[in-house]
Amino acid sequence: MTDPETSGTGTSAAPGAPPAAPSTSPFVPGLRATTLGMLALIALGAFEALAVSTAMPSVVADLGGFELYATAFAGPVAAGVVGLTVAGLWSDRRSPVAPLLTGVALFLAGLVVAGLAGSMPVLVAGRVVQGVGSGLYSVVLYVVVARVYPEATRPRVFAAFAAAWVVPGLIGPFFAGVIVEQLGWRWVFLGVPLLAVPAVLALWPSLAAIRQAPPASSDPSGPDAAGSVPSGTPEQEASDGADLGPSDARRSDARTSTHLVALSVVAAVGVLALHHGGQQRGAPALAWTVAGGVAVALTLPRMLPTGTLRAARGLPTVIALRGLLSAAFTAAEVFMPLLLQTHRGLGPSAAGAVLTCAAVSWSTGSWLRGRGFGGWSDVRWLRVGAGGMVVGIAVVALVVVPAAPVAIAYVGWTVAGLGMGLAFPTTSILTLRLSPPESQGANSSALQIMDSVSIALVLALSGALLTALGGPAELRAFAAGFALAAAVALVAALVSHRTVPRR
Repeated sequence: MTDPETSGTGTSAAPGAPPAAPSTSPFVPGLRATTLGMLALIALGAFEALAVSTAMPSVVADLGGFELYATAFAGPVAAGVVGLTVAGLWSDRRSPVAPLLTGVALFLAGLVVAGLAGSMPVLVAGRVVQGVGSGLYSVVLYVVVARVYPEATRPRVFAAFAAAWVVPGLIGPFFAGVIVEQLGWRWVFLGVPLLAVPAVLALWPSLAAIRQAPPASSDPSGPDAAGSVPSGTPEQEASDGADLGPSDARRSDARTSTHLVALSVVAAVGVLALHHGGQQRGAPALAWTVAGGVAVALTLPRMLPTGTLRAARGLPTVIALRGLLSAAFTAAEVFMPLLLQTHRGLGPSAAGAVLTCAAVSWSTGSWLRGRGFGGWSDVRWLRVGAGGMVVGIAVVALVVVPAAPVAIAYVGWTVAGLGMGLAFPTTSILTLRLSPPESQGANSSALQIMDSVSIALVLALSGALLTALGGPAELRAFAAGFALAAAVALVAALVSHRTVPRR
């Protein structure tokens, strides 16, 4: 008997029996190398993100320039908006191979610049280059999933993407600390390029096939489990006035690629201004925040599907929902370790363990979603996931009560991570399903742009709340932050039904 997980053909059937269903594993021959290469790139990016957070205090102690500490984190987020936009256009018009290789090259070049930096401005510049590269290749990975993997396999691919964060989440901060102590902080940056070469080599045999592969088609027979109609039908195109994707509206208005890239640059500057404003006080804070908010408000609607900001039915709500989920999770996450250390006496490692709990439960939720247990519709996955986040954040918020046991923070954040694991990959699956082949790159780009901008906005608002309510010394400041996060998650649960296009 043959193992369907490795053969891709299913188990042998008795004479006269119907043939076994083909395997949905992303590790069957022909897909295995591509899957492993993508997972290696994601794991490296995850390790780098966690390791830099651990190493950055040592960086500023060595180089100085503490005023650029926050910018070293905000720079890649802002620059990533440009990479996300360029990658979507590039992938739709040509093969995704070139932007994938370019993105990896820029990501590694930025790491080398940061690792060799002699000053904080140079290190920040390297981080900006790194952010552009990360934005490029992260979108392309979504396009590769759409072009190479059958729709039935895609949920398991996205579950594997989430699982690729687990090991870095468990060991990344610890090993980064050991590297800083034994070799110096520079090797946190310089070590990743050495590890990236095997990941690219794993992808290399598949690049020619990816270049020539037609988009993997969805089942055209009718609505999906959530009641969605196939993309391209008149019902979907007319749904609540929403477009199938941003490229249709943008091209109908004769907007050029140069114009779109310019919009992304302005949006990136706006995101960076919001982050910088969150670090200021008084009039400078107001000036930076207003300038950043205006820049984002003028550019963001033009970079997303029509109706995204009003949650029009179908794809626009999917993309809006992605932003709400990310914003809710981040708004709670940034408060938690600080609360546990300042008011509950936990050390950095014990407080950081709360984040590890969420990383593991997020991966578990993604695995459940990938396997499709329960036969739930997409709307139900989204609603249960967002509802789990509301419950988890509410439980975590109880830590502001001095009499509450600290253990509830671990329980609550585990529940919130599980909710993200159920809902987050569902938005990725729906984006590809509701996108015609020529818009898969642009819509994947819009999905991640919404992700980045939402995180920037919630961080700016959370910082303002923390400052206005007395700073980290006041428990009410943390309570307000958790209330904001729970409210955003609740909105996500309430609009989840609008991901179904009107028929």
